[in-house]
Amino acid sequence: MFRLAEESGECGSDASAANMFLYRKKYGISICFYKNFYLRRYDSREYMYGYGFPLGSGDYTEILNILKEDAAYSGRKLVFCMLSEHEKTVLDTVLPEEFAYTEIRDNDDYIYSREGLAGLHGKKYHKKKNHVSQFMRRYPDTRFELLSPANKPDIEKVAEQWFDENGGSTDTDKQVELGLIRESLACSDTLRLSGGILYAENRPAAMTLTSPITQSVSDTHFEKALHEYADAGAYAVINQEMALHLSSFTLINREEDLGIEGLRKAKLSYQPDILFTKYQAELKI
Repeated sequence: MFRLAEESGECGSDASAANMFLYRKKYGISICFYKNFYLRRYDSREYMYGYGFPLGSGDYTEILNILKEDAAYSGRKLVFCMLSEHEKTVLDTVLPEEFAYTEIRDNDDYIYSREGLAGLHGKKYHKKKNHVSQFMRRYPDTRFELLSPANKPDIEKVAEQWFDENGGSTDTDKQVELGLIRESLACSDTLRLSGGILYAENRPAAMTLTSPITQSVSDTHFEKALHEYADAGAYAVINQEMALHLSSFTLINREEDLGIEGLRKAKLSYQPDILFTKYQAELKI
């Protein structure tokens, strides 16, 4: 899957191999391989319904017509989810005038320069750099550890405490997310996950989990900071620390905001280098 995402040149979070595995139940994902393409179908009416654009390289005319036939055979309306600008162009070139396109702003990915998040240089990052400095002054014993078997329990502990602090027991989405974090930790090697944990006062304060989309783009799947430390700037600190350790990557995809006002504000505050637009395409007939 990783190789085919690399060949496709896509850097959207939907092309992440880890995401495809972790969200297989939530989104009802079915997968198959055909020639040099990786194919996905989403069957969740509540969250996502339709086909993912083929990942890989080869004859797009053949593979798109096969998916068109598959939809007709199964009695489904042909819908493509999470299309990038490039994928939209390919689809419109192969099957011109056949689809109506809708931009889904809530699904747009926020993509940042890895170097920018690591260095926090210049006016653009002035407030974030201040947050980091304030946190370090308040907690001079702060340390960051990369994900390891030894600290997995502490990473899970942060996720669980964040869940409790944020009303997780009455929120289905948060319950699903906590399960995904636990599964991520259990399958971290298979999913090629990296990540880390921030300690302050020798206590777990924040966690993050990431994985590669391609050789140059890393995907941030989960990032949590406990209330006590979040108010002091823990999110800015763990964001920077992880970026410093992702030195082999050029870009960091911090995924979508799902239309959540606070999350959108936070992601925009880092002034993304790319707001990765996504579309839905529906067959007109």
